[in-house]
Amino acid sequence: MNRRRQPVGADGTDVWVEVMGGRPELVAAPGADIQDAGFGPPTMVDWAPVDGWSPSGRVELIEGHNLVIRTGDGFFARFHVVNVADGRVTVDWAVQLDRGNRELSTTPPIGDPEPAGREEE
Repeated sequence: MNRRRQPVGADGTDVWVEVMGGRPELVAAPGADIQDAGFGPPTMVDWAPVDGWSPSGRVELIEGHNLVIRTGDGFFARFHVVNVADGRVTVDWAVQLDRGNRELSTTPPIGDPEPAGREEE
C-alpha cells in the first residue's frame, strides 16, 4: 500500500480523479473497488461492504458523500468529500492499515480532532 500521491497508471495507484462531462469522478484501477456509501458525516461509515461495489469502477464525487475503497492489495479506505469547487476536490480520508480488516471507524486519539488525512485534487 502506497499512501503517497503518484501518477495515474503508476504501479500501486488504486484510485484517481477524472473529470467527465464537467463532473469529477473517482476511478478505481483494475483490481480495486469503489462504492458511494451515501451522504452524511464520515463517522457513518464504520465498515467496508462485502459487496455492492461500482460495476463501472467509477463514482461521482459529490460534496458530503462518503466513498469506500478496496485497494488492489486488500486494504480498505474511506473518503469523505468535503468540497467540490473551482476544479478542485477536497477529501478527508482514513485507511485501515490491517490488510483485509473492513473496520473503518475513525475514533481519533484523545486530544487529536484532526481527520486521518486531507487531500485536494
